[in-house]
Amino acid sequence: IFLDNSAENNVNKDETTEGNEEKKKQAKGTNAFVLWCMGMSAPMSAMEGCSCNPFSSDPAYQDDQRKRLASNWDIHDVEGLRSAVNELLKEEKSEFDDIIPFIGNDSIDDVTDELEDLGVSEELAATIAKAIPGITAKFKELGLKVPDKTMFAWDIVRAAFIALSGSAAGYIPRDEALYVLGNAGMIANKFYSTWNDYVSSFLFALRLWSVMDVGYDEGAEMANPSYQFVHALLNGENSVCN
Repeated sequence: IFLDNSAENNVNKDETTEGNEEKKKQAKGTNAFVLWCMGMSAPMSAMEGCSCNPFSSDPAYQDDQRKRLASNWDIHDVEGLRSAVNELLKEEKSEFDDIIPFIGNDSIDDVTDELEDLGVSEELAATIAKAIPGITAKFKELGLKVPDKTMFAWDIVRAAFIALSGSAAGYIPRDEALYVLGNAGMIANKFYSTWNDYVSSFLFALRLWSVMDVGYDEGAEMANPSYQFVHALLNGENSVCN
């Protein structure tokens, strides 16, 4: 997380103490808002193993961020970036929400059959049904909130991360990225009351996506680092999500 503290330090020695204190108060409020906005993308930043600096104007750094957007998200210009963000946020529901009713049902055969009734292929349905009990057990072990209404955080986090990356890449101004992150935060507030709810919802969807993308065995192997990242986000002393 990168914060611009220049406003907080920009006090006039000739001003009254009261005037300077008001400036500091406003600057801290601005930084608190920036931190809150950054929190919207923090789970994805943790998983990607990188922090995006929307304050950088270094051409080499921006070029690196553009390459990341192209290779990881198939985004190559500002139009593609804005389209991707809007697509993720427009529905206010997750592709994984239909799976929520089956969380807590440990019968792999029953869940497989019911997912097939929803049009999921037999192989994929069996993979999801096999993964759900293990993911749920790990969540309970770590004190994470098991999603019971929506996993829309999966889309909110990704939209926020793309917007932040777009600013770091020089595609959009920093203020536009913060507007998107702030809007993402207001959407998140409709569905989640705590950082645990928000981050856990994203992680459950990520775990499902992993096993659906690469299969159960490889997806399960990818799990430990993501649980560690989330634990650090929710418990780290300097984390924006703590």
